[in-house]
Amino acid sequence: MRLRAATAPDGDLTAELLWRQDLDQQVRLLPREDRTPGALERWKRIDLDNRLWLEQLVEERGWPGISENGERAAAALWLLAQHRDAVPDFQRRCRDLLADAVLAAGEADPRHGALLEDRLCVAEGRPQIFGTQLVTDEAGGLSPAPVLDGERLEQRRSEVGLEPMRDYLRSCRATAAG
Repeated sequence: MRLRAATAPDGDLTAELLWRQDLDQQVRLLPREDRTPGALERWKRIDLDNRLWLEQLVEERGWPGISENGERAAAALWLLAQHRDAVPDFQRRCRDLLADAVLAAGEADPRHGALLEDRLCVAEGRPQIFGTQLVTDEAGGLSPAPVLDGERLEQRRSEVGLEPMRDYLRSCRATAAG
């Protein structure tokens, strides 16, 4: 796996990541009643454009780290990878690059790695590791998708900087009710 060597900040890449994150969120945060066929088509176009751009970026440059783009742009990079569910092989590659960046003197946020790992686990039908992926339960509320070794869940969450599960669930449920 290739992690981009730390260089001087790249303002153009930072701006591009933040712009693409903004587009990604605009379409995903549309209220259900505003998700018209035209809006859904725009969502598909944005996702395809972001996917192709991200694949090219990673192929040419590896995984740009925090020192190159700052924490906001690093979060945007992770978010774009997180939303590549349609291309799981590429998403796994991003997970591995992100993990390398975490190990490279904090060039990525370990919480982002945990979220991407769990997303892949759930998509592949495996128990998640950190409990970050939620599903609608039988009562219509949010609950974690199946978790591996639930007795050690809080320890694993703490090790990567995630809040305790009860706080995470409270926050997610409040947002969903919101």
